[in-house]
Amino acid sequence: MITKGKKRALLYTRVSTLEQEEGASLRYQEEQFRNYCERNCLEVVGCYTDKESGRDFDRKEFIRLFNYV
Repeated sequence: MITKGKKRALLYTRVSTLEQEEGASLRYQEEQFRNYCERNCLEVVGCYTDKESGRDFDRKEFIRLFNYV
């Protein structure tokens, strides 16, 4: 539920390799973002995750995030 008047945040996490995906990297990234948001009174309204190289911007979740904004 979106709280009126509270600043909102969208999270974006990404890994490039299978090793990173199998490790804790995505969980760690999201945990760190959520902790930051909590400390700064930001309401998380979405989380987008890509499991591919950041070499180009043609990434499914990145595009969804961009379109949402």
